[in-house]
Amino acid sequence: MGRYILRSVKYFVLMCVLVVALLWLKVHYAQLPISLGDYVWLYLHGTNGSMAAVMIVVLALTYPRFGFTKREVAGSTERHRTQLLNAMELAGYSLKSEADGVMVFRGTLMVRLGALGEERIEVRQVGEYIELSGLRRTTVRIAARLDSYIQNYERSNG
Repeated sequence: MGRYILRSVKYFVLMCVLVVALLWLKVHYAQLPISLGDYVWLYLHGTNGSMAAVMIVVLALTYPRFGFTKREVAGSTERHRTQLLNAMELAGYSLKSEADGVMVFRGTLMVRLGALGEERIEVRQVGEYIELSGLRRTTVRIAARLDSYIQNYERSNG
């Protein structure tokens, strides 16, 4: 539960920073005769600002549920280790630890910044499948690439 709350708070802060940055651009480039603080106050007390604030809160509260996922790919972490490492490396991830059948991958600095420090992907063997869990936008892409690599490997090596 603590991780869920932390992810929500990070997303809320990011969304607030983006809104303030957009408002700053409007004040700065429209050359409005008002300070940024006054404009933010006026925006939040208007109908559009109130709706935006509610939407940011709702998105932040639900983000951990829709922003993270688990994907399964047919294969073995032992037999297809090279394909797994190649797929992760191409996405900007490297193996950081491996214990109790769980491989933990972390992204480069740029990947980490883009994911608010939540770029960690865990890989484990679940029956006949390799399970990847982490940030949805990268986990889905890596799972598709890994599936393709495994299929090509199996066609080549039988």
